[in-house]
Amino acid sequence: MLVGLGIAAGVGTFLVLTGMTPIRPDGDVVFKLLLINGCLAALIAAMVLSQVFLLLRERRQGTAGAGLHIRLISLFSVVAVAPALLVAAFATVTLKRGLDTWYSETTRSIVDSAVVVAEDYLANAGEATRADLASMSTDLTQQLQLFNDDRPAYVRRVARHAALRNLAAAYVFEEGTKRIDANVTANERIKFLAPNKAQIDKARKGDAVIIQPGPGENLVRALVKLQGYRDHYLYIYRLISPVVIDQLAKTRAAKAQYDAASEQQSGILLTFALVYGVL
Repeated sequence: MLVGLGIAAGVGTFLVLTGMTPIRPDGDVVFKLLLINGCLAALIAAMVLSQVFLLLRERRQGTAGAGLHIRLISLFSVVAVAPALLVAAFATVTLKRGLDTWYSETTRSIVDSAVVVAEDYLANAGEATRADLASMSTDLTQQLQLFNDDRPAYVRRVARHAALRNLAAAYVFEEGTKRIDANVTANERIKFLAPNKAQIDKARKGDAVIIQPGPGENLVRALVKLQGYRDHYLYIYRLISPVVIDQLAKTRAAKAQYDAASEQQSGILLTFALVYGVL
């Protein structure tokens, strides 16, 4: 019965440590499993040692066959333990070499490079949008008279700028009244996403504000205050391919998982050793 409990505990420990059960193998769970298995192993060892002690006593008393029993037990112990130790050693070394390959500097550089390439794409899109913003704001700053005298012509000028630069949208709006004086969009699905206060405050100081895509977005936005205007801002959108955004999110998630697994490399080896030792 005790041996059966030991086998059941070993199988249960294996299932928990390998994540095949709803029980999460955190530190407390692993400690409790080790405690249970340690107690069972100690009981089994005590049972075996008691039998060995009885055989030794019988041998000293000259009981027939006691010496043969001891030699058989010693032989079978060596035959059972030695191969297990050899297999455990080779398996651990093989696993470690495999993990070293997975988490080598070459592999890490490939993973890091994938993230850098994706982020550089967004950064380049942001810089291109910044350049377009600077060019448009320079021209529109000189068109204040047109803005005041002929608003439709001014809007057409903004539209030409947007079309020339393949922008998804371009707005000129007044912050104080929240009025949009020029509204140019590539299609009706594109909506005005109001900048937040921090972005407005930064733009008010004369800085060009680049707004990278947020969750669920595929737009790089840019904002700048138009000099000479009362309280007007130029606000433009550049579309980014949703495929690029999706791949960037997946790449970042994959890198996070890779980094987490890399930090747990020693834990993986320890878990493997514990599973093998228990079984």
